[in-house]
Amino acid sequence: MTTNSQLQSGGPAPGDWLAMVCSQAEGASSADAEMFRQQALPILQAIADSLPFSLLVKDRDGRRVLVNRGYLNLFSVTTEDVLQKTDFDLFSDDDARKFSGEDAQVLRTGKEVLSGEETTDADGGFRWIDRIKRPVCDANGSIVGVQVLFFDATERKELDHRREFELNLFESLMENIPDAIYFKDLESRFLRLSPAMGKHNTRLPSPEDAIGKTDADMFTEEHARQAREDELEIIRTGRPLVARIERETWPDREDTWVSSTKMPLRNRKGEIIGTFGISRDITELKKTQDQLQIARDEADAANQAKSDFLANVSHEIRTPMNGIIGMTELLLSTDLTDEQREYQLLVQSSAEALLTQLNDILDFSKIEAGKLELERLPFKLRDTLGNTLRTLATRAAQKGLELAAHILPDVPDDLMGDANRLRQIIINLVGNAIKFTNKGEIVVKVTPRAVTEESATLHVAVTDTGIGIDPEQQARIFKAFTQADASTTREFGGTGLGLAISSQLVQIMGGHLGVESELGRGSTFHFTAEFARADEEATNLAAELSTLHELPVIVVDDNRTNQIICEEMLINWGMKPTSVDGGQDGLDAIQRAAKAGAPYKLALVDVMMPGMDGLQMVEQLRARSIAESMKIIVLSSASRPEDKSRARELGIEYCMTKPVAQSDLLNSITTVMGTASIEDATATLLPTESSDEFVARRILLAEDGAVNRRVAVTLLEKRGHVVTAVENGRLAVDTYRSQDFDLILMDVQMPELDGFEATAEIRKIEAAHNGHIPIVAITAHAMKGDRQRCLDGGMDDYISKPFRPHELYATIERLTASESEATEGKLVHELSGSASLFVKPVPAAKPKLDAEILTPKHTKSVFDYQSALENVGGSEQIFVEMVDLFNLECPKQMDELQRAYDSGNAEAVMRAAHTLKSSVALFAAEPATTAARTIESLGSAGKLDEYPAAWEELKTQVEDLMEALSQAKT
Repeated sequence: MTTNSQLQSGGPAPGDWLAMVCSQAEGASSADAEMFRQQALPILQAIADSLPFSLLVKDRDGRRVLVNRGYLNLFSVTTEDVLQKTDFDLFSDDDARKFSGEDAQVLRTGKEVLSGEETTDADGGFRWIDRIKRPVCDANGSIVGVQVLFFDATERKELDHRREFELNLFESLMENIPDAIYFKDLESRFLRLSPAMGKHNTRLPSPEDAIGKTDADMFTEEHARQAREDELEIIRTGRPLVARIERETWPDREDTWVSSTKMPLRNRKGEIIGTFGISRDITELKKTQDQLQIARDEADAANQAKSDFLANVSHEIRTPMNGIIGMTELLLSTDLTDEQREYQLLVQSSAEALLTQLNDILDFSKIEAGKLELERLPFKLRDTLGNTLRTLATRAAQKGLELAAHILPDVPDDLMGDANRLRQIIINLVGNAIKFTNKGEIVVKVTPRAVTEESATLHVAVTDTGIGIDPEQQARIFKAFTQADASTTREFGGTGLGLAISSQLVQIMGGHLGVESELGRGSTFHFTAEFARADEEATNLAAELSTLHELPVIVVDDNRTNQIICEEMLINWGMKPTSVDGGQDGLDAIQRAAKAGAPYKLALVDVMMPGMDGLQMVEQLRARSIAESMKIIVLSSASRPEDKSRARELGIEYCMTKPVAQSDLLNSITTVMGTASIEDATATLLPTESSDEFVARRILLAEDGAVNRRVAVTLLEKRGHVVTAVENGRLAVDTYRSQDFDLILMDVQMPELDGFEATAEIRKIEAAHNGHIPIVAITAHAMKGDRQRCLDGGMDDYISKPFRPHELYATIERLTASESEATEGKLVHELSGSASLFVKPVPAAKPKLDAEILTPKHTKSVFDYQSALENVGGSEQIFVEMVDLFNLECPKQMDELQRAYDSGNAEAVMRAAHTLKSSVALFAAEPATTAARTIESLGSAGKLDEYPAAWEELKTQVEDLMEALSQAKT
């Protein structure tokens, strides 16, 4: 057996040391030690290697006698590198003394020692190693060595550092932020708060004193109660309150104001365990805001006083001005000497100029005070622009200027907005262009900037060939009371308000007015404006365009801009225009076309052209046989009586003043070409004027509105059709399954199933039987794209509400007899018992023509009696029935609409408003229709917060309509 002295002097191998330790047990022999060395030692090493940590065993002399694989891997060493080695063999003297000192402490006391240090791994990275040193005892309990366990604590150490850093950040924030920060538990007791919160609180000597207390210990009962209610709501919903302005009420000083954000406090599991928040003192800001409010109120009062003063002054000036202008007009109609007439014309001109300046000042005052509001009414863009420019045509012609309007074909014509203010802007811009242009042309061009089914943003440019504006002047011309030339010797007069007013009107319309100009080369004033799209009404064109298709037209005008505008309009109408530059060129072109066997049927001729003017050209043309059948329209920049007189002598069919509105030109063309008007063409479809036989049909009508359903059934039955009416899409599908029909009239918006869903189900049923029934959509929508949407949804045609009788009949009767073969036997038998499908339409009663009946004075602003009468086929009896039905159904529809709003169902609001809109539209009640359409739009957009104001407007309009209808009925 090896002795202790041998161990101390010789230093046994690790196996010998372990065998020696085992042999020291009572009763152990050298044979036992040898057996341990051979059998137990490998097992012990295997167990040590399987441990999930690093292990090292030292003998009492500090020599390493056992290491496991974890230790070797942790320090990237081998057993040969470390076994039998002491700390002095492996480390610096300082480290070795430190480690051996820890070992000596364990050997002396028998207690564990904890330590750790930062070390470097094989890759050069820093790692933190924790050590636990414990004594190793033999079987007799004697300490024979030191056991060292190593743990890689790098991640924990980094986490500790990170936590310490974040804690320092938090503490720094809490200690130094000037805002009040607090944390509370579920009972609203303070857990922690920043020193700033108690800075001005006399009840709170230090933040620590607030721990465990509530707001009731710091504020008044009123403030504490509101805070508790807020915190309970946050705990209940989990939703924060952000930037809420609150009044803090203190028991011992003046109230203060804070902007508070309060949030739920959650644990790591996401559970709400309290609240926390931050409050910023805004007392001084609130005082400043209050002062600003007072100042604004005073400014508003001053503006109102100024507006009232200007309105009174305007009234006082207008009254004598009207007298001056009126008496001047009367005086000019009497016999006057030339000198007297000249003086009176000067008086008239001066009075009108003064009135214009007065209007400018009043408008500017309204804009400056924020009192100017834009109207929102439907208007036709092309007619509005054409009529506006026509008022300026004489001024332009007096200076020899060409004035033209160029509206691109893809610009929508039916818009919703303030046409009068748009007209005012155009007059200001074109008036200025005329004032500052001595020769050349002025062109108003309208192009689309962004067009959707709901809105249209248009770009309008007014280009002249005038004197131009230098860059310095461009920067200030849009300011009030400013002119490009403000000197007392300026050539051009005016208040300098026109452009300022126009600029601000454009801003109200959602656009911007700008200018591009170069001295001596003219100017372009341009702006954008956004308008809503109006429902496209059935256009009352003067003729069917099919009769003008491929019509050869020659345009004779020396101005290329006018040529382009005329060509664009004519091509848009399906005609074939050719443009030439002057009278002689026009004669030559007409001669060539006649010789080629393709003569022109129509000529548009400008009157004012150099060399040979338009009337001289027509005079020579009339002397030639080639022009016998040609129709001629002359276009003049100046409406001169002598031109019209000369035109009559030359057999010219029409004399128009430029710039020409699109609708006026088309009316003129169709008039001189002798084509039939659309009203004439469609009138034959009305039962009151139709004597032709037609195919009676079995019709399924699906319409949820009682009034519109009754109108459609009455009109169709009077025509001779057989109608089955249902109230929704589901009933339509079920009725289609059980009965035979020739055609279905399907309202688009209905409960249960809407028109599109019902059509889809019907088309699925048909697919199983290889059939097809025509389905005509009925909708109150008439926007661009609605027709295509219906066709894409499986429908065959489209009628917009309120439908005219002839439109309804025409759509239905476009079906040929062959399309009704499936039901013709049954239908004929039920109708008349004869073998013929053709029956005579039942004529409707003709409306009375008494003017007082057609347009009662008390109904005119509420609904259009004549249009309403047309909508019910011209029958006063049906009109009275519809009024009675409307008076019965309308209150129900209004109740349904209000219930939908009360339930918060935006879709139901939209649907109910849509049904009501269809009912009031039947009576051509534009105010009520607009009010219902507004609520329908709010429901569609989900903006029910704007509903109350719209509801009050709707109630007012519907009440007025019901009263007017009742009066009209009597």
